[in-house]
Amino acid sequence: MANGGIIGPIKVLEIDDSDARGGIRTITATTTYKVSSSFPGTAPAVFLIGGGGGGSGWGGGGGAAHFRNLTCQSLGTSPFPITIASGGAGTDSFGGPGSKGGTTTIGIPSAITSEGGGAGGGWNGTGGSSSCGSGGGAGMGCKASTEPGPGGQSNGGDDGSGGPGNNSAAGGGASANGGNAPGGAGGAGSASSASGGSVTYGGGGGGAADSGSGGAGGSGGGGTGGTGTDAIPADKHGDDNKGGGGGGGGGSNASGNGGSGVVIINEGPGTAETVPVNSGSGVWSTNDIYNLLKG
Repeated sequence: MANGGIIGPIKVLEIDDSDARGGIRTITATTTYKVSSSFPGTAPAVFLIGGGGGGSGWGGGGGAAHFRNLTCQSLGTSPFPITIASGGAGTDSFGGPGSKGGTTTIGIPSAITSEGGGAGGGWNGTGGSSSCGSGGGAGMGCKASTEPGPGGQSNGGDDGSGGPGNNSAAGGGASANGGNAPGGAGGAGSASSASGGSVTYGGGGGGAADSGSGGAGGSGGGGTGGTGTDAIPADKHGDDNKGGGGGGGGGSNASGNGGSGVVIINEGPGTAETVPVNSGSGVWSTNDIYNLLKG
């Protein structure tokens, strides 16, 4: 034919929309979130947590990030940015404090944030604070007792040794204060079912001990504290995507980093869609048919 078209039988052309309607989505890296094509805009459950605080060499364990378990959260219908926080770095210097964890953000019109956990305190230093997360544990104190870092969820532990030694306190968890020196256990985290099953997040980092064993990390990804000046536990870092605090070190280079954050959005139950785009008979151009069939 002169116009390059064809005449054919009735044909229904469909494209399969790859976005599922509803479902659970776990975001572990900074991205732009696209809501499902027929999602109504209100998620039954949204969970987010920032980065855990870093531990200190010769110091305290890091605190857990702000645990946020939300329900019936409006997300709108347009794409929006999500920023996943990094955990705070543990110090590798003699007695220096760790670093506070970063903030996780969901950038819907009214931004939702989860503040990072407070850093572990260094030599004769208090634990780092977090206004909404948990405070870091206090560092060892040769001259005077050092204080725990305050936090919105829970405080870090108190050193309280008042004398020489590598004893330090633990960071606070999402649901409990950190243990006091020597070698206090990290504060316990809290559980969320946003991922479809119960998972515990936000454990505090354990404190260092002069001898014996360092403090255990709090349930929910807290790192283990070191012992003496050379015993460096393999699990000193807070767990990534759980916002756990890093363990305190018994010496230089021995402290743990805080764990990174996560966002989990449960859009509720649903099914995939198939959307009809054209049907009928008559004359179609070759380009139209090619574009429709290629998807």
